[in-house]
This record gives sequence, structure tokens and C-alpha cells, in this order.
Amino acid sequence: MVAVVKLTGNGSTGIEVTNVGPSIARNVRVSFDPPLPTHGKTLAGTPSLLPYLRRRYSKPIAAWPPGYTLKNEYLFRAPDSDGQPDEDGVQPNTDGVPRETAIVFDYTDDDGYLYTDRTPLDPILIQGETWSTITRKGAVVHDAAPWKQ
Repeated sequence: MVAVVKLTGNGSTGIEVTNVGPSIARNVRVSFDPPLPTHGKTLAGTPSLLPYLRRRYSKPIAAWPPGYTLKNEYLFRAPDSDGQPDEDGVQPNTDGVPRETAIVFDYTDDDGYLYTDRTPLDPILIQGETWSTITRKGAVVHDAAPWKQ
């Protein structure tokens, strides 16, 4: 089992969780360390997406086939009145999820062997990624560098 942090838009990040093994992962329990915040609203008072993520992984998944991927929005960059990161150079996310959060998998294989995998959800791999979009007014270049939750 592996989790990957991916850009899903300008200022948003998702996670993709995949069974990369050769066989079905059984009784897969997915948790977060530290646990995800339990609030239903973001720091700005808008609806949070974390309840969807918590609900999706609230019960064990009986059988997760090889190659199957689950996708969810994970974090949004918090709008900041002055557009600057905090004193540590970190741009906070709307839900206050710590950068050090990891996703943890506990599961068994068909022979009953128990496995535990842990993947940090630190966005280091996407920081500095750039992409462009074409509009009627020309190309717009987007930069993930400020995305430092």
C-alpha cells in the first residue's frame, strides 16, 4: 500500500492511495498520524473536506485489489491576508493539518500475514512544481512553490 501527494489545482493537494502489491490486500485499515482534525469547518469557517476523508477510511476495507487507487482532496492553501507564509516559511492549510502527518496502513494478505506501511504526506515532492494553462488572454504559469502547508 502506498499513498502519493499530488497537486489537484492551484493551491490544492490530493492524496492517491494504491495497492501496489501483487495480491489483494485484506482488511485494510487506514489511519492518519497524528489523527486528522475532527472539525467540520475550516479555520475560515467554510465547510471542510476532512469529514469525507475520515468517513471514507472509518471502516476497514475488506478487499483492496492490486492496482486499485482511491483519490481524495486532502488540503487547500489557506488564504492569507498579506499572501505571506508564517515565520517558519510555512503557508498554512485551511484545516490546520500538520505538515508531519503520515498515512498508516494495516492489512493482511491471503495467507494471513499482517503488514503495516507508513507514508509521510509531506508535500516536498510537489513544492516548486510549475505548470501552465492557456486562456484567451495568453498563458498563465502556476507555481506550487508557495504551497508549503
